[in-house]
Order: sequence, then structure tokens, then C-alpha cells
Amino acid sequence: MPIEAPDQPIPLTILTGFLGAGKTTLLNRILRADHGLKVAVMVNDFGSSNCSHFS
Repeated sequence: MPIEAPDQPIPLTILTGFLGAGKTTLLNRILRADHGLKVAVMVNDFGSSNCSHFS
């Protein structure tokens, strides 16, 4: 079954920032907000420590 391209572009937001900049707080607010949007999260974490836990 071939995959068809969507009729409209899919919005994409890339969230980056320094340690302690509030990335996890912002992401938690986006995920918990009552905006009616479907949200997917993909984590590409690299470095000496793992990503923060989403609560």
C-alpha cells in the first residue's frame, strides 16, 4: 500500500536550548494543553546525560 503525501504541509517545531533553559517545561505545557491538536514528540538526545523525564 503506497503512502500518499498529505494535502497540506505538516507543521514542525524543533525545540532546542541550553541545559536549564526550560525545554522540558515548555514541552510539558504543549503536551498538557487543551488545544485540540494532535502532537507527536520525537527525542534525539545525545550527550553525557539522558533527557529529562516528562511528567
